[in-house]
Amino acid sequence: MAYKLLEKNHYLWLLNISKYHDYDEIHQALKIIREKKKIVDDKEKWVNQTTLSRNRYWILSTLMDKYNYNDLLNSLNQIFSR
Repeated sequence: MAYKLLEKNHYLWLLNISKYHDYDEIHQALKIIREKKKIVDDKEKWVNQTTLSRNRYWILSTLMDKYNYNDLLNSLNQIFSR
């Protein structure tokens, strides 16, 4: 199961976001976060580059701080493959 890659609460955060956004929107946000974190000095400069709400974007950003991109993407794939 996907929550073996993430802590259960963090998996539930991702599951909750997936109820309101499709795979492509979440994947795009994860790609933006991954790329911008390499060069950014202020999250406010790139927080609005996605269709996700500010709160959901910050949750994904927090998950990206804790987990690697591939683990999040694998969990997301498993959520949407149900």
